[in-house]
Amino acid sequence: MILHKRAVIANAKFIYKADQEQLMGKLKYFQYRDDKQTHLLQCGAGERSWIDRGLGDTYSDIAQTATALATVGLAKDVAARTLVIAPQMDFMAAIPEDDREAALAGLTEATIEHWFAQANLPTPEYSFIIHRGDVSESRVDGQDKDLQRGDSYYHSHVVLAATIPGLEQDREGYKVYSDEGRVPKTPGLNAVTLTGLHESARENMALIWERELGRERVQSLNQELEHLTQALEQKDIARAIPDKAMIENTTHDLRHLFGLKPERERNHEGSQHVPDHNERPNATDPNREPPALPGRDEIAF
Repeated sequence: MILHKRAVIANAKFIYKADQEQLMGKLKYFQYRDDKQTHLLQCGAGERSWIDRGLGDTYSDIAQTATALATVGLAKDVAARTLVIAPQMDFMAAIPEDDREAALAGLTEATIEHWFAQANLPTPEYSFIIHRGDVSESRVDGQDKDLQRGDSYYHSHVVLAATIPGLEQDREGYKVYSDEGRVPKTPGLNAVTLTGLHESARENMALIWERELGRERVQSLNQELEHLTQALEQKDIARAIPDKAMIENTTHDLRHLFGLKPERERNHEGSQHVPDHNERPNATDPNREPPALPGRDEIAF
């Protein structure tokens, strides 16, 4: 089954080796925060655990290992790559609550392994962590969202080494391109694509969600997401079209800016018609008798 393109978000970024403060800050954020407002205790029961796949299980270990496995010899060496994998909320809510973190962990691992396998590359060392953040009530542009939800927003943050085990060298770098069409035809180039990441996430999510929920339920969720997407797109289109009041207010403001009279005053002045000297009288005076037509004898041929 092919899931809707919005069934799961999968994005990738990177951090330069020189930006150690940024690397440490992100890792601490991943470990101790769900969002900008919620801060977890840095010790005790509230502390979040990393799932270690070769990079470490604390933010300090991950930073140290990533730096040791950073690229070498580039103009700006890369210390680590970061991913976010986030299933759409209705898909996530369909999984029983006690099983959601396990399902997302399985999706994260399967996505990364498949992403590099389809490019015929070994998987780099990585670690990831599960977040349950609150959903913002406003959009990026400041407007209220069309849908207000009370569910937690499940997503995983992944940190990958910027190099992979190599054939000719112990470690080799790899590059991330947007799609296959942008990958240079360079022999021996190690490359993965964002398109490949998205496809891996959707393919593996379909497998895991079918296993957990059954094929029929996943098909239903997919159809509901398509209907929701169409409805939200129509709202965005309607929101982008200015209404009559907005047009009138904008016109009024522009006239005021350029010292022009408002449209109403111009219309009122135009209603008091001053006849032109070449104008036929009856064209402006409906009560005036029309001139007599000339007789046949008066018509010159």
